[in-house]
Amino acid sequence: STDKITIDEEIGAGAEGSVYRVDGSTAVKILDENLRKKKESKVNAMVDNSPPDPQYSASIAWPDGIITDMSGLFLGYSMPYKNPDEFKPALEYAFAELGSEESNKLKRYKVARNLTAAVKSVHEAGHAVGDFNHYNILVRDDGYVTLIDCDAFQISGDQDTYGGQTYFVRYAPPEGRGQTLRQAQGTDRFCLGVHIFQFLMGGEHPYQAQGDDAANGDWPDVIEGNPFPYMNTKKDVSPVGDNLTKYQKLPSAIKDLFCECFKPSAVTVQYSRPEPDEWLDSLTQQIDKSGGGDWSALYEGAGDAEENETGSTEGDEDYGDDDWENPYDGNNRGST
Repeated sequence: STDKITIDEEIGAGAEGSVYRVDGSTAVKILDENLRKKKESKVNAMVDNSPPDPQYSASIAWPDGIITDMSGLFLGYSMPYKNPDEFKPALEYAFAELGSEESNKLKRYKVARNLTAAVKSVHEAGHAVGDFNHYNILVRDDGYVTLIDCDAFQISGDQDTYGGQTYFVRYAPPEGRGQTLRQAQGTDRFCLGVHIFQFLMGGEHPYQAQGDDAANGDWPDVIEGNPFPYMNTKKDVSPVGDNLTKYQKLPSAIKDLFCECFKPSAVTVQYSRPEPDEWLDSLTQQIDKSGGGDWSALYEGAGDAEENETGSTEGDEDYGDDDWENPYDGNNRGST
């Protein structure tokens, strides 16, 4: 576009650049000068190959325009703006809103479904999330989901594929993040399963376990060292606390998908993990059974939603209100 824009206040800054608000619905990210040449072709490919929006209200904060200076030199991109005060990162939301037995069961399925729909849209456009961490998934009180920091995704353009190396160890499969686009989509299937598990189980991780044979320590040790403890196992490994009781209350169809996602053989045959479509069908069926299948009820308030760009750090165990930071602030994602 040749239109001139006037940027408002800076609303966040990180390792790759700064984000500014333009108006009520638009923000721009101005990349650091040393990154512009590297990022320009990827951002152009993203603008030309955007995924459809499954929630009809910018649920994927995808670059939607190129920002240049007056001479035409690439500076960054425009994207939908969302008010960060309206959202929580996915894991904080799971603990705060879905962690108690009294929390609304239908709400759990709706937010899981909304995330799944967004990931399905990204995959169908030929891309992969890759950096699939809870700071890049924002959730509003009504369960509306927004994916942010999309320029870290693995992108398929008309001519080239643009990779990404960053990943978050809490969501990395035992075999590690895939490098090719198809492998990255396979990694996304594992990550999606973990996020859905955390939504349905109030923030609990599927590989947390106890017992004489249980692996503890950092997330890579836990994920690589433990079998999925909710399946029958010969090892002395079991879910922590009362998680098994909570898990047993889940519908059989959902439990079957978790077993497919986290079974040991999925490490070598990762494409056997459920696709977003399979999750979407099963989650929608549960919502319909609960009387919440009406589209407007499923995305209650989606028409008012607003959006952003993020950063993240690896600490993810304590979630009080004081821990929620502006998602536009920072780009230091966990990467090992």
